[in-house]
Amino acid sequence: MTRARNKSNPDTQKVSARLMEWLDTIHEVPFSDTARTILKNLAINMSIVEFTIHLVLIFLARSLAHL
Repeated sequence: MTRARNKSNPDTQKVSARLMEWLDTIHEVPFSDTARTILKNLAINMSIVEFTIHLVLIFLARSLAHL
């Protein structure tokens, strides 16, 4: 009886193969070279924007303090 349970069903193997392909696809999306490049460019652009906002706020704080 235990030998019958241990044998793999071909349908189960097909489902497992499809599941592994699906998981591999999901894993590749965020870790692909394209995604890394987009994330790197986004981080650089956000840093530039935030630094510019920081400088504007410093300028406003110093210029409005004299009023």
